[in-house]
Amino acid sequence: MRRGAVISVPGLGYTSMARCSPRFIGELFYYSPRGVTHFPPPRTPDEAWRRMFGGLPGILGRMHVEMVPVNPPGDADVSLDDELRSVELGVSGALGRALPVASVNYLARKTSPPTCDEVRLVDDSLARIFGSLDEYMILSPFGDRQDHDFEEYGIYLSSVERPGHEEVIEPEQVAELVAELAARMAHG
Repeated sequence: MRRGAVISVPGLGYTSMARCSPRFIGELFYYSPRGVTHFPPPRTPDEAWRRMFGGLPGILGRMHVEMVPVNPPGDADVSLDDELRSVELGVSGALGRALPVASVNYLARKTSPPTCDEVRLVDDSLARIFGSLDEYMILSPFGDRQDHDFEEYGIYLSSVERPGHEEVIEPEQVAELVAELAARMAHG
């Protein structure tokens, strides 16, 4: 079985990408299929997890691929360092036997846009995780915080092409893309 993972980072958007120029994610932009996600209100980590990944266990079960949820949204008030460490451990523990689907929720819990130091920490963590993967998906269902909401557009980087080259990815389409990633893992 090939090794793959899905990592969602709600609250990381193109604005902070342009402002902070993260090295690893920037490199992925050059060689990965990429796109834009669109997430209508309400924009919360819980809603993002439910709408994007809620039906995945059944879909993946029919494909005989186990889904391991890593750090799904909750009320946890943990530091970014602790959350990233938890995600890295959870993903690495599932690799090779299941498809880890993880969420880094810290940026979406904040009341301000991410700092460049926070974006760098997320970028470094993603680089450590994705260094050992054959198939991957990094997505941000919605972008940076803006006042009391978030930018409605987020980031999609994956080894799986999006459905249409010019189309935005809606939350309900993510499960289909994850299923395609899982099929690529299972069949090599």
